[in-house]
Amino acid sequence: MKAVEDAIDALICAWVGIEYLYGRTKPHGDDTAAIWIPEPSRAP
Repeated sequence: MKAVEDAIDALICAWVGIEYLYGRTKPHGDDTAAIWIPEPSRAP
């Protein structure tokens, strides 16, 4: 089960990284640390 959890974690980290590169994330935290959360889609 650990291998599956690690694979899911890697996929989510890669997705958030891509969203960050495209400027579609919002930081939640302070000046020393933050968690980057993808913003909701604005598609019609």
